[in-house]
Amino acid sequence: MYNSEDYKREKNKSSKSELVNVSLGNYLQRRNYATFQPSEITKAQLRVHSSVDNEVSNPNSIEYKSYTCDPVIIDNNFAKFISWLRELSKEESYSDIEILIGPLFCHLYLDIFQAGLGEEASVFFFNHLSAVEKLNRDKYIQDLISCFSEENSISFLKEEFRSNKYSIQISENSRERLINFVEEECHITFLQVFQTWFEISVMSNQSNELKCDSVPNECCLNAKFEKIVKVAADLENEHNKLVYSVDVSDVITEINCGFLSRQHGMFGYNQGNIVCIQPLHNFNNLSSINDSKLVKLNGHSTRLYAITISRNYFASSSSDGKICIYKIENFEVVKECLGHIKTVYSLKISSNEFYLASGSEDNTIRLWNLENGQFLRIFVGHEQAVSCLDFHPNCLYFMSGSADKNIRMWNIENGNP
Repeated sequence: MYNSEDYKREKNKSSKSELVNVSLGNYLQRRNYATFQPSEITKAQLRVHSSVDNEVSNPNSIEYKSYTCDPVIIDNNFAKFISWLRELSKEESYSDIEILIGPLFCHLYLDIFQAGLGEEASVFFFNHLSAVEKLNRDKYIQDLISCFSEENSISFLKEEFRSNKYSIQISENSRERLINFVEEECHITFLQVFQTWFEISVMSNQSNELKCDSVPNECCLNAKFEKIVKVAADLENEHNKLVYSVDVSDVITEINCGFLSRQHGMFGYNQGNIVCIQPLHNFNNLSSINDSKLVKLNGHSTRLYAITISRNYFASSSSDGKICIYKIENFEVVKECLGHIKTVYSLKISSNEFYLASGSEDNTIRLWNLENGQFLRIFVGHEQAVSCLDFHPNCLYFMSGSADKNIRMWNIENGNP
């Protein structure tokens, strides 16, 4: 027999459950929590979701950090840590823990600073700077520390330094000593920093042996790579040894630019506003031109500053702002490109021979169609003369270097830096 009272109770339970779910969902949405539908995932995926959740829910932790990030506690605990390290460093077997001092110092400083305690962060920084500089051996951390005094460096450090955990390897004994010290002597804030920003693993016996060897860049090398390192070392030891050279006679003025191509069997250089091209060997001829030992191209009216070459083309530029594109097979001018209003200091042809990039004293970079010299796009961003260029092998990007001390990478398709 159907009971209306049971029906009412079930309906009330259902409506309450729905109300709780809606309220909870609205709360999570307001607090920026990410929601996931139940599904089977791997441990690696779970760790990724967890780290994303931590970042998404970061607004919830601001108030928490303002209470737990006590600069006095951090300062006292860090002073303890330095004293403990000094005592520990007297024992040679535990010296590997010193690698923690630099990154730990940086993370604690950033925690204080990002809690809105800029003045306290500066006090902490200068209180321990000298001790950290004595114990820290990591060049990357040294560069980071030097950046703290620069304006607008904090956002950069947060993005770069805090994008990954700091991974180190120490011995089993050192790890045990570190755990005991943090648990017995330090505030929970220290443990939180270690768990959040560090990945500490135990070094195997094999790793210990490799670390003791004299290995370039402290990396583990296989036999093939060892040969490459040996060749590189030989080149460094014989840095004055010439690989190939040619002699240029009867030079009237200084040579500003040139090229040497063993593939084409020729080299080129400028004499004022003239491009001079000669064969690498005196008994050879130039390209398809019979009985030619020297070709002079006078497409420019002022001094040349850049020459670049590819399989089928080469190009030159000068202080008149003009760029000349030539075909190698007959040295005929394909196109004279006009657009720059000052000296063109750099040229580069892409590996697919579709683009020619030019950098100028007018602070701009221009992109040209190599085959017909058509102007494609202008790139603006440098504040001083563009002095060097190079394309990415996939020809979708190129790099530019400037006298403004900046290097920029550009997207060819949309012109964005």
